[in-house]
Amino acid sequence: MEDVFVAAQNGKLVLGREDIDLLLLGMDMLDGIGRVAEDKMTAWLAGQSTLINTLAADLKNLAAGGGEKSAAGPEAPPDIRTVQPPSPAPEKKAARPSPADLSSMSMMDLFRQEAENHCATLSDNLLSLERKPTDPEVLASLMRAAHSIKGAARIVDLPVVVEL
Repeated sequence: MEDVFVAAQNGKLVLGREDIDLLLLGMDMLDGIGRVAEDKMTAWLAGQSTLINTLAADLKNLAAGGGEKSAAGPEAPPDIRTVQPPSPAPEKKAARPSPADLSSMSMMDLFRQEAENHCATLSDNLLSLERKPTDPEVLASLMRAAHSIKGAARIVDLPVVVEL
């Protein structure tokens, strides 16, 4: 996703509605990954590998300048938007404030908190991008959020998130 935002910032592409829908699917997948329990992560990722790989390929293709989308497009089944984590997802809440004592949190908990905050930024700014597809401030904010999620994913060894 970060590469798509960088390409848009550099004027190599202008994101249209379909492109934004694809990015929203990516954000939904990131949000879903962030809600999976740590002990269920490996199994969940294995079950979603086809969807994740297709989405990653579509995003890479878009970053390279567009072209044909594969099966992860918004019209194609199975729809990533219907993919749910294996355990019940918590209600969507406003970004939680950081606890005063982080020592009791695992690295995965910290990743989840980071992903939740940055997914909210992605969501808000992708909606803004529909109105102003070349707004440099919106594109910069999107790129920073995607970059932060990517960095946090590297720390907790989630290469699948890095690829998105």
